[in-house]
Amino acid sequence: MTDNNQTIAYIESLLLANKRVLNVPELSQLTGLSKSWIYKLCQEKKIPHSRPNGKLIMFDRVAVQDWLLSNPVKPGDDIEAEAINYILNNPLKGAHK
Repeated sequence: MTDNNQTIAYIESLLLANKRVLNVPELSQLTGLSKSWIYKLCQEKKIPHSRPNGKLIMFDRVAVQDWLLSNPVKPGDDIEAEAINYILNNPLKGAHK
């Protein structure tokens, strides 16, 4: 019986991944964010969402995925290389040559 339950859960996850418009429970399942955190993000207007009837909250999966990836963090090696490049290409003003 658990094999059937696992199969059903897997099929549901595949269907969810292909769904364009999501509600709060579906978004929570897709992202791993808690429902209460999603509601808080909506209240603070920090996550893209729609309220088509003024109450129900809906999310565009693509917009949420873009939002989730909107603040990438660079690896330390990349930051160090950028800093070295900046120092080499932008000498200090007023420095004697």
